Amino acid sequence: MTLPLHTITQIQQLTFHGLSQRAVAAMIEHTVATVNKYSKLMRYYAEDNIRLSHYYCRCLLAQNSHLTIEEFEHFLKQELKLSLKKRQIKEIINEEKMRLYVKHLDLCYKPGEAAQFDWGTIQLMIGNTKKRICLAVFSFPYSNYRFYYATASMSNESFLEAFQAFITHIGSVPPVLIIDNMRIAIQYSEGKRRLTTLFQQLEQHYGMKIKPCTPHRPNQKGNVENAVRTIKEHLKTVGTYKTEKQLMKYIKQWNEALNQQPHHEKNDIIINLHQHEKTTLLPIPKKPFVYYESKQCKVYKNGTIRFQTNTYSIPEQYSGQTVEVSFSKTTIYIKNKEGNIIAKYCKDGNKRKRHYRIWHMLNKI
Repeated sequence: MTLPLHTITQIQQLTFHGLSQRAVAAMIEHTVATVNKYSKLMRYYAEDNIRLSHYYCRCLLAQNSHLTIEEFEHFLKQELKLSLKKRQIKEIINEEKMRLYVKHLDLCYKPGEAAQFDWGTIQLMIGNTKKRICLAVFSFPYSNYRFYYATASMSNESFLEAFQAFITHIGSVPPVLIIDNMRIAIQYSEGKRRLTTLFQQLEQHYGMKIKPCTPHRPNQKGNVENAVRTIKEHLKTVGTYKTEKQLMKYIKQWNEALNQQPHHEKNDIIINLHQHEKTTLLPIPKKPFVYYESKQCKVYKNGTIRFQTNTYSIPEQYSGQTVEVSFSKTTIYIKNKEGNIIAKYCKDGNKRKRHYRIWHMLNKI
């Protein structure tokens, strides 16, 4: 979601006058995360006048596509106290108009070429309580086939649950999954984007390609953006639900009915088009996917490591070194610098417990 220009300017001014992000969020009626995002953004753009001018030109063109050189020059002088040459202003406007034009071009996809994913959030009455529901939405741009799944949050575990429900539902895996730049999927290192551990493991296990879309290019996943808007508008008209199970059942029934409708452009029903593109999708691997997170741990002199308050022994020769701990919900693997497994344990849900292997301490006996 992009905030209006006056709200962005208001965040910049209030932050400049020393107000906390929580106070600013309360004043503009947005979340602290939104204020934090735009505060960081403005600090980045404020480092360079041309960069800052490009950003504000982009915001102004989104509100008025017929922005003139004189209007933008007046805005720069009055609001930002910047004085640029007319040649520079003309270049900025032309470049941003071209960017605006490109991001609204329709993209065409072959049958089953790619699936798109996005999150949506909505406030609904569940029983007598107002709850925030997160909607995981998958869609195929060619057939307009959609899959909706309600979760409690937008965490790694929630995405994994929704994704596995999606591929089970369609009985296959899309060769390409187009996503936005969400935190659980993208991390930045030295100014470059790369996939997080979870999404790298998903690529390797399922043999698919995960493509983050370019920032400020909504047309790259416009199909799923429309799908999110459709379900949010529909759920608002329904009213209240007794339980979350009833909500899930209703979403499933409505989703099935939606996929039985005729396609808005092609002369066929959505479900028939999807059956056609199923032939191009990948098979689901027989081996189930297990997500392993990683953490670096220092080995103590007595040949043990401390992980999540518990103590685990490893071979004595690794004392004083750093090892990698890969862990899932049930298993812990401890690896050396070469990536070889040197110890394995069942994950203990209790706290402050000690786990030893006698063969790790043979020299002490």
